[in-house]
Amino acid sequence: MKKLIRGDVIRVSRGLYDHYGIYAGNGRVIHYNGSISGKLQSEPRVEEVSMQKFLDGSNTYEYWQLDDESDCYSPEETYLRARSKLGEQNYDLVFNNCEHFARWCKTGEKESRQVRSVFLMAGALVAGLFASKDDEQSEGW
Repeated sequence: MKKLIRGDVIRVSRGLYDHYGIYAGNGRVIHYNGSISGKLQSEPRVEEVSMQKFLDGSNTYEYWQLDDESDCYSPEETYLRARSKLGEQNYDLVFNNCEHFARWCKTGEKESRQVRSVFLMAGALVAGLFASKDDEQSEGW
């Protein structure tokens, strides 16, 4: 496993979703604490926590490498961007979650591929339902 350096983006699996943070060095992680163990925090905020708290019972994490890091901030700038958001309380599961935060720190763009994939799957499901309904109507149902 890669030795983490300050400013690396890391993720840990929470089963149905991945949780993201920025490694702050010395066994610390900056993340949006919107959900831990599937329970929404009463006041979600960007905070710095121990790696143990970030992992929340998991024994493993992954260094998150983007497909093209040529347009990314350096690890030090990524770390500084994460620190600049400490205390922020604008968590939103769809528009400003831990993945949005980590991507913004690394790339300057807020995006969550997890959220996008959920919406794409939901759209495909709805489209499939309408297609089957159209088939039923065309068959005289």
